[in-house]
Amino acid sequence: MDDIRAIAVPEATGSWYPMGYVPMIEQIEKRAGELLGMGIKDRQLGLGRNGDQFFGLWELDGTSDDGMGISIGARGSIDKSIAQGFVAGGNVFVCDNLCFSGDAVHVVRKNTRNVLEDVMAKIDDVLIAAVGSFDGLIADRQRLMEIDVDTTRGYELIGRAVGTDILRPTAANVAYREWRAPTHEEFAPRTLWSLYNAFTEGLKKGQAADVISRHTGVHGFFADA
Repeated sequence: MDDIRAIAVPEATGSWYPMGYVPMIEQIEKRAGELLGMGIKDRQLGLGRNGDQFFGLWELDGTSDDGMGISIGARGSIDKSIAQGFVAGGNVFVCDNLCFSGDAVHVVRKNTRNVLEDVMAKIDDVLIAAVGSFDGLIADRQRLMEIDVDTTRGYELIGRAVGTDILRPTAANVAYREWRAPTHEEFAPRTLWSLYNAFTEGLKKGQAADVISRHTGVHGFFADA
């Protein structure tokens, strides 16, 4: 947080009003308690491009469901490179892998004069929708756990994901390794859920600013599998 607070936010120019990251962080943590009655169990904050980009992940307290809990993701920039965005999703406790659905993403596309008010409203939107989004992810997980995939088919799906830019080569290397010999015994069964977690294990190698888009891409990939 000290590094984040030390970042100098550029002056507004014309119709562009850059917004610092501290108000987003404080609002998410405040409103999680006020709207959902949930505290913050854990948080991870990342910076990219020498502070021009930001990504945060919050795991909320008291949200376990057979090994998963609600997580909130946020991203932003002060150099116009990415729009402020927020997402409600899931966190797999055994490995800290994420599950983010594209349906749960809320984006503020323009940094105009009212950007602060718009961001605060989007934070409320994503928090209010968080429980419903989480229930949808639980249903998705159950479906994936019930679909068997042999080892060779898993390799084929990883290759297809690379070809369609769902996975980058570095992430795919991790996914291949995790599919071949899972680090966690929970993913030993040859199912789409195990393969999903091989993918999301690989996504830990990516840039912080890409976390939301990469995870929603993977979720969409498996929705069509």
